[in-house]
Amino acid sequence: MQLTMPGPTAKELDLLSQVSTMLTSFDKDRVLKNVIDFLMRAFDVEQASLLMLSGIGESEGWQLFSLRPRFQTAILRAPMSEEALQQAHRIVNDGLARWVIQQKQGTIIADTHNDARWLEIPDIPSGVRSVLCVPFVLADQVIGVFTL
Repeated sequence: MQLTMPGPTAKELDLLSQVSTMLTSFDKDRVLKNVIDFLMRAFDVEQASLLMLSGIGESEGWQLFSLRPRFQTAILRAPMSEEALQQAHRIVNDGLARWVIQQKQGTIIADTHNDARWLEIPDIPSGVRSVLCVPFVLADQVIGVFTL
């Protein structure tokens, strides 16, 4: 039995068009900020998180950014606190990000209370019940993990 998938909706096509337009910028921080802001608005979320490697080609040195709508790009260049570095390390080693990094693919968790990959983190509201988590991949290496 073959399943047929419906074509993209007008809203999905509009989303792709807007993201494509954003990607024409040469300022990588601004592109990242615009795409994240747009996704947060599109999915109507109040907070997201971004894990980024501090250097390409490294496998250690993850940085955690807790993001709210219309954040400033300076947050992506700000020094990390020791607490944020420890949280990033814990998420990369024990949380959903570990799975996303290992599998090099995104996932959706419908109920965080019933999925062992989800870790409760103090900066993320405890009311989080469902999440979308996607990797940023460059040259077959996961360089970032974005969670909505």
